Amino acid sequence: MNVIIAEDEALIRKALSLKFQKEKHSVISFSSGVGVVEALNTNEFDLAILDVIMPDIGARELLLDLDKKSFFKKKSTCIILMSAYIGDWGEEQAVMQKANLFIPKPFRLNEFYSLAMKAISPS
Repeated sequence: MNVIIAEDEALIRKALSLKFQKEKHSVISFSSGVGVVEALNTNEFDLAILDVIMPDIGARELLLDLDKKSFFKKKSTCIILMSAYIGDWGEEQAVMQKANLFIPKPFRLNEFYSLAMKAISPS
């Protein structure tokens, strides 16, 4: 499985990358949203893990940009949003933004992985 991760917090980005690599998945990670839209449009990813709030461009803006480029009509990438700041965000808002799942931070790495696998292959 090919995974792309956009997370500005180095510790979280590294932990997620290592977990998915340990489970034999190919991972590309970004410390910001810059470059993520291009990577998603030019490569095949099964899973995109995006932080809602990042310094330059967050998941909301990324998803809007992808939608304008008809990404969701062309690709079937499972998109998971995550954030420590929930505010008005949650599962409902994430789905409205065309994400498959919202996971609040902090999270347990094994639980995150399990939820991601369920989101990719719903029963």
